[in-house]
Amino acid sequence: MDPDERLEIAVADRIGQLTGGSRRIAWGFRCREMYTPASYRIDGPWGQKMQHRLFGAYHPDRYRAQDLHGAWFPDDIGLSLKDSGLNLYHLKMIEPKRRMARRDLYNRLDPDRRLQQIGYDYLADEAGMILEAVPAGRGYFPAHADDGGLWMADLSLDHQS
Repeated sequence: MDPDERLEIAVADRIGQLTGGSRRIAWGFRCREMYTPASYRIDGPWGQKMQHRLFGAYHPDRYRAQDLHGAWFPDDIGLSLKDSGLNLYHLKMIEPKRRMARRDLYNRLDPDRRLQQIGYDYLADEAGMILEAVPAGRGYFPAHADDGGLWMADLSLDHQS
């Protein structure tokens, strides 16, 4: 988990079930990019995102991520990908300045779109935006409290003298 992510509260009731079976499963969570503390974006690629974040530990020498958007585990350890039916809430996108900074950062790290063909401009593009409220009983904890920070490298500092 990243510090700007929250699992839905229901994970607490299901964690034993998810971790009690086969250790050969990587459980996926629907990644909900929050645009307000209580709603997430569902149009276009936004409604399709899944992150497999719950899986058995492996020796760290086995894997080092080679790209920006890959799995968090080696693909040769035989994990079966399954959908937990639960949500992972990504809070970074709540603040518009973070959306733009995220776009700029990824455009700088992958200017030729080798790692993501659709590119990164969509991260700050609100055209056609459709938001869905977090359903009752599917909230996250702890609650979002914005500190006004950027939560990533500030590329605008590169242009200051």
